[in-house]
Amino acid sequence: MHKNPFQYRRPERRIGPDLWTRALCWVGIAGWMIMLAVYVLLDRAKPERGTFIDTMYFEQLGIPVNVDSRWDMGLVEVVFYLMVLSLCVSIAGLLINATRRKRNDDGFRKYLVVLGLISVFGVVYYLI
Repeated sequence: MHKNPFQYRRPERRIGPDLWTRALCWVGIAGWMIMLAVYVLLDRAKPERGTFIDTMYFEQLGIPVNVDSRWDMGLVEVVFYLMVLSLCVSIAGLLINATRRKRNDDGFRKYLVVLGLISVFGVVYYLI
C-alpha cells in the first residue's frame, strides 16, 4: 500500500521527548532495580555450598562440617512478589509505550520486553 502524495502531513512540532517518553526511561530503571534486588535476594536465599577446604581438609581431620542445604523460603517468597511487581512495571511501561508510538522513530523499548520475559519466567518457575 503506498501513501497518497496529496495527503497533508503536519510538521513535527515536538522537539524532544515528552513527559511520558521520559517516564518510560524511569520505569525501565525502576524495573531493573527491582530485578537487581531479586538477584541479590536469590543469592541470599540459596543453600550454602561446601568449599574445597570444607570437604577435603576438615573431613580428613575428622571435624564434622555442617552445610545448610535448604532454601530460605521466606526470601524466596519475597523474590516471587518482587517478580510480580517487576512484571507489573514492565506491562505498565509497555502499555505506555504502545500508546505513545506516534513518531516514525518511536519504537518499542526492548529493555521492557526483556524485563517482562524474565519476570514471567521467574513467576512461572516459582509456581511450578
